[in-house]
Amino acid sequence: MKGSRWWAKADDPWQCLATCMELKNALDLEDPTTYISSLPIHQDGTCNGLQHYAALGGDATGAQQVNLSAGDRPSDVYTHISLLVEKDIAIDAEAGHETARLLMGKVSRKVVKQTVRRLLKNLMGGFAYFFLCKCFIGDDDGVWCDFRWGSRTNREAVTR
Repeated sequence: MKGSRWWAKADDPWQCLATCMELKNALDLEDPTTYISSLPIHQDGTCNGLQHYAALGGDATGAQQVNLSAGDRPSDVYTHISLLVEKDIAIDAEAGHETARLLMGKVSRKVVKQTVRRLLKNLMGGFAYFFLCKCFIGDDDGVWCDFRWGSRTNREAVTR
C-alpha cells in the first residue's frame, strides 16, 4: 500500500489492486500457470430472461438468438426482434394502419431492448404504452390507445 498508489486512479481501484496482488502471487511461483486465483470472474449473459425461457422451453431458435447455442458469430436478440417488429409495422402500414405509418423507420434496437426487458419482468402493458408514446410522439394523448397496437406488435415479435 506504500508507493505511488497508481492503482487508486483506476476505474475500480480495489478490483485493480486485488488483480495486481493476484498477479504478483502467480508470478512469484516457479510456474505461474499453476496458480489458482480466487478472483471472481464476471460473465454477462445475453438477455438472461430470454435465455431462461429458451432453455426451459427447449427452443433451439431462441437459444441461438440469445447465444446459448454455438453460431458463426454472436447473436443480438434485440436487433433480431427489432427487424421482426419493422416487418410487422411495414405490413400494417401497407394495410393503412395510421400508427404503423407513424412508426415506419423509428423502431431502434434501444427501443426494443427497453420494452423486451420490461416484458420479461411482467411490466409490459402500461409501461409499453407510456414508453412508446414518449419515444415517438411526445405527450400526444390522441394516439395513446393506438400504441396498444405497438405494444402488441413488440410482444408478439418477442414470442416468435
